[in-house]
Amino acid sequence: MIETFKKSRFRPFSATTCVKGWAVKFVAALSVSVVLPGVALFAATLTPLSAQAEVSKAACQVHVVEATTEGDGKIPAELEFMAEQLEGLIGFKGFRLLESKKIELTIHQLDSQKFKRHSLNLELLGGDKKLKLRANLHSATGKSLVGANYSIADNGMIMLPIVKKDKTGATVYAIRCHAKH
Repeated sequence: MIETFKKSRFRPFSATTCVKGWAVKFVAALSVSVVLPGVALFAATLTPLSAQAEVSKAACQVHVVEATTEGDGKIPAELEFMAEQLEGLIGFKGFRLLESKKIELTIHQLDSQKFKRHSLNLELLGGDKKLKLRANLHSATGKSLVGANYSIADNGMIMLPIVKKDKTGATVYAIRCHAKH
């Protein structure tokens, strides 16, 4: 029986084998619980510095859309990219793109754009995971209509509607920006 046991791949049970196995497992668990958190903490300290760098430049597109209470509710092909946002404008059924502009922003520098109906001042305030912007919309006479500081996700959109006095329509300024690296 001893010869058969020696040829087998199993070792006989002994107290030293049991203690050695337990000690190896304990030391391995201890090193994982002490060393790896230190490595993870070091890696976590390095990662945010590059991933959360302050945004200093952004590229924006401003789309001016006329929304009316009359219409069939269909979104025109040139506005399909923002269909979800336009469908969220309750009470408006007709949409028409009036004009679009591309704007390059640098941090803390005000950019003024004139549109047919209004003027828009846009400023990049910074941000890391989200872009922080300031938008001010003015009438043709210079009267302030909408002023907002807001944060949006990279490539996010904010819509600034100017509703007509008779509530039959609105001019919507859709601003989409993304960080430039």
